[in-house]
Parts: sequence; C-alpha cells; structure tokens
Amino acid sequence: MYCHDKAAQQSKPQIVHCLSERIRDAVLSESSHDISDVCRSQVNFELLSESEDVRLRPEIIRACALDIKVHCGDTKPGIKRTIFQKF
Repeated sequence: MYCHDKAAQQSKPQIVHCLSERIRDAVLSESSHDISDVCRSQVNFELLSESEDVRLRPEIIRACALDIKVHCGDTKPGIKRTIFQKF
C-alpha cells in the first residue's frame, strides 16, 4: 500500500498527488506499475476533476483567494471558467 503512512493526516488532494507521483515515476522510468489499474483510473478521474473546478484544489484557493476575488469574482464556478477567464 502506498501513501498510507500519512493517509490519516493527509487531505484527499494530498493523497491523489502522492499516488499520481508514483504513477508518473513508473511511467518515466518505464517500469511496471505498482498501482492497480482501478486505482490509476480513479487517480486520473480525480486529477481531471480538480482541473475542471478550482474549488477542488484547496491549495490554489488558499494561494489565490484574493486574486480570484479581484479578477474572477463575477465568474460562475466550474468547467475551468475561473482558471481561463483572464487568459
């Protein structure tokens, strides 16, 4: 089991990040995956979901709260609207 040593102390995004790093490292080193196909599919789904809605990324909300309020305050959330509104 991976990322379990701190799982009780980690948030969902942190666990997804941990697992995605293991998957990425296996791909880059061209080694066999030690993360199951089912788990890899779920991690992929979670990463795609996070990219769709900034509210699912607490670290971005904390780091960018003022900028989001100032530049994107009238933007309806979801479907990458906040991320791409000004770009």
